[in-house]
Amino acid sequence: MKNLNDIEKLIELFEKSSLTVMEVELPELKVKFDKRNFDKPANDAINFQIPQAYNQTQNKEEIKTTDASDDSNCKFITSPLVGTFHQGPTANANPLVKVGDVIHKGQKLCMIEAMKVMNEITATEDGKILEVLVKDGSMVEYGQKLFKIGD
Repeated sequence: MKNLNDIEKLIELFEKSSLTVMEVELPELKVKFDKRNFDKPANDAINFQIPQAYNQTQNKEEIKTTDASDDSNCKFITSPLVGTFHQGPTANANPLVKVGDVIHKGQKLCMIEAMKVMNEITATEDGKILEVLVKDGSMVEYGQKLFKIGD
């Protein structure tokens, strides 16, 4: 995968697929595509990393996603597993929590479906839901931020 046509083919395949996230890592290139960033321009949702040893040009550019919001006083509840995120107790059910809700440690927040099993995700501490970071029905990865919480 040494030319732009190969990368363009990867982008085209990803756009046509039902995948929400795709990573390809080769010795000369690492590419991550992510469709979950609907509120940002398309280029912001693509992360390219070319190792220093491979890229010999002087004018190197790297496209990365950035989050301009201030998260210094916030905490996050992350996914303990890979699966499908559901805001309700089952697919297509009403959300268990929403932005503005005060939550308590141990309270059920969402479900993650993995291998046809619904896994309950609970709050790890008290706080207030500031933002739901994942769209209902989308795939989540281990360690991915699900909820932004504050005091």
